[in-house]
Amino acid sequence: MALAAVIAATSTVAANALDAASLLAPILTPVTGGAAAVSPFGAPAGGYAAFATGTVLHAGVAGSLGATLDLVSSTAAATSGPVTSAVNSELGRAALPVLPAKGSYAQGIGLGVGLGLLPGVSTGLFGNATATAPPSSAPVEQESASSSGAPVVNVAPLRARAQALSSANGCVLGSNLAFGRGEAADVSLAGLAGLAGVAVGNAGGATHPLSSSESRTVIVPGSAAGRLGLMSETSQFLGPITLLAGTASQTTVEVKGQWLLRVTADGRTGAVAYGPQGLAGDQAVVVVRNAAGAVVAQASASEQKLAGSAGLHLDIPGVGEIVVGEQPRTRGRTGAAQASGTAADAAVDLVRIRLLGQDVRVGHMEAAVAVPAAGVTCPGLEVTITPGPSTVAPGGDFSASVRVRNPNEGRASGVVIASRLDSDPGVDVRPGAVLMNRAQLTPNGDGLRLTTPLGPGQAVEVPVGVRVGPSSGPGAIRLGATAAGLYGDGPQAVPTAGALTVEGPRVTVPAVNAPGGPAVKNPAGGKVAATAGASSPAGSGGRKPVRASAGITGAAGSAASAAPVAPAPTTPVPAPTPPATEPPPVTVTTPTQASPPPAERAVPALKGKPARHQRQPWVGAASVLLLAVAAAVAVRLAASGRR
Repeated sequence: MALAAVIAATSTVAANALDAASLLAPILTPVTGGAAAVSPFGAPAGGYAAFATGTVLHAGVAGSLGATLDLVSSTAAATSGPVTSAVNSELGRAALPVLPAKGSYAQGIGLGVGLGLLPGVSTGLFGNATATAPPSSAPVEQESASSSGAPVVNVAPLRARAQALSSANGCVLGSNLAFGRGEAADVSLAGLAGLAGVAVGNAGGATHPLSSSESRTVIVPGSAAGRLGLMSETSQFLGPITLLAGTASQTTVEVKGQWLLRVTADGRTGAVAYGPQGLAGDQAVVVVRNAAGAVVAQASASEQKLAGSAGLHLDIPGVGEIVVGEQPRTRGRTGAAQASGTAADAAVDLVRIRLLGQDVRVGHMEAAVAVPAAGVTCPGLEVTITPGPSTVAPGGDFSASVRVRNPNEGRASGVVIASRLDSDPGVDVRPGAVLMNRAQLTPNGDGLRLTTPLGPGQAVEVPVGVRVGPSSGPGAIRLGATAAGLYGDGPQAVPTAGALTVEGPRVTVPAVNAPGGPAVKNPAGGKVAATAGASSPAGSGGRKPVRASAGITGAAGSAASAAPVAPAPTTPVPAPTPPATEPPPVTVTTPTQASPPPAERAVPALKGKPARHQRQPWVGAASVLLLAVAAAVAVRLAASGRR
């Protein structure tokens, strides 16, 4: 009956939402800064920006300017361009502080107090961890507990954790740009004006779940191939919140399960998601109990939706007003949260309580993102090809090399490198095996999968063997390579790729003169047809490697990583004997020169005088014949004289 009455009254609650005395008014105009505290949010020109922040319990003390208490808070923010003016949350804390280009910020807080709330403490953070980038930070952790004075009692350790990452020329992929977390197990407040008897995580001395708030910003796959988006989210676990503990009006608020507020945008689509994780629709997610432990109000996920954006509005005698189960609103406004392709932002409170005139928020969360129309742009894997020699003869082998480098901040895992081979018509090329005892790429094959991920700035070089058929005609050879992998795991893993094609060696075929063509004298003085010998061994010809980097889905082009180049993984590719260090430069194997044909071999010169002065056999015979004729003529003449 109470629920039906509440639902019937929701229109009245919504109508009064902007009233100065309403429960929402202190959030939209926080006591820490007035209306200006809720700063407008946007991205730098052509870039992106995002933040997420959450607080398990926020108390703003009425009538005391700036007096606030935040128990278990987290913040994460990132921007591609410089931020010169901080963006504040609805609670008046910096959600996106002043940052340089490619900057990120993270904070985790166990307990934060504002001016004048704790006696003798003007401001203070207990269990505070803060990280900023650039440069990228290692995880920052802090554990603290306040053990002095009566204002805060029964404090279990307050823990905080933060990390911020940045990449000067690439992107942070596969991990958070910024991450902040705060947690506490048991905190009770005493001696605070208007907040005495507030306890979190330990109602009635029982052991209860840990209270925690976790915020992060991260680059994620977009809504379609060819896009990357940006996501900000805050998730919270809330232990029971006890108000006016030890009095007849003691009230305990239990929020079950993990609650998450998430916003995303990729330039085309944006979304806002909110709700409990892993709970059935009919299971109570918010339960309010009195001092006797009886349930005085509760709401399931289904009832929250039925109640509409204003949630369930309850009056608790002796305590005040309670609103549970509202839907996300636009930051600083009462209207429903809005999302477009280039921006999304939202704020929500799991429970809002007017406790004896004080404003108490339970499970406060905010998140915002802004991106350009093209989405987030990141470089892909850099692919470089060293094409080998400038020329090669038919029947020869040559080797090239493919180098793949990771330019981003993040580990590229499952990287597969493949080689492609193409040529002009008439050129006969095929895979070759010129490098032994090392893994090499087979052109137009399935490719090789790296056995270890490529860390930031790391590279691996893999040889490629090519053979030219003995009957190949002349022409050009083209060498190509592709590389693809993933940053991160699971459904939010970011795909990455790179591709390149370059001109390889030219096949040159020896020219052979036809019969009757130009002739040259041989060393023996004869003449033979001129025949060109086999081509001389081909070298690299001073050819430099060619590099290209195809962008990750949504990328505009290549970019180098600011991270230093690290050695390649110790086992970059599967091989019979993996190299222990980065593969050495590929040695170009020169085609083996065949022995010259018999026609080209030099004819040994004869000993003695040159060929034109040597006697020939027919000269001697002719001389004998002439002498015989002369003798016969002489005999006849003598005989005639005697007669």
